Amino acid sequence: MIKLNRWLDRPEHRIFIFLGLWVIFSWLIAVPEVQLGRHMIEINSTSQIVNLSLIRNSTLVTRFVAQYLDKVPLITNIIYSISWHEVVFFTLLILFSFKDKNYLYLSYSAKTIIIVQISMHVYLLIQMFRINQVTNPITALNLINQVAIVYQVLGVLTLVLSFITFVFFTIKLGANSLHE
Repeated sequence: MIKLNRWLDRPEHRIFIFLGLWVIFSWLIAVPEVQLGRHMIEINSTSQIVNLSLIRNSTLVTRFVAQYLDKVPLITNIIYSISWHEVVFFTLLILFSFKDKNYLYLSYSAKTIIIVQISMHVYLLIQMFRINQVTNPITALNLINQVAIVYQVLGVLTLVLSFITFVFFTIKLGANSLHE
């Protein structure tokens, strides 16, 4: 235990632990987003639109949209729909987005992932409200496929950026410890 405390005395090691948590929670966030895109891309006909009920609990935004479509957007339901791992993930991203002169790449990576996540969720919200107003089923299917592609690409981008940031920090941490 004493060795662990000594190891955690260095700020780089504490950052390493938080980066590890960031990667783990990005996996918990991005994999359901990619799966959401996969489920949505499998919808090829109007009879398969029932498959949308399978994805209603996939991400934060799908839970919000499901509540809107169920006509029960109560504040308590919205608060209960926020998952703890989403809170931890975005909290870590916000904390890493503050600039530090020694770790600028962490700040840029965190800000990039925040922008990617916000843009994909806003895009999903906009498209779902557009789908709700469309009467032509072919147009609705096209909108669903567009959202599916965006979710798959940006979900994988979130995973890749998180992992690359972790690996780069680990390599830099190892190089610095060897240098000392």
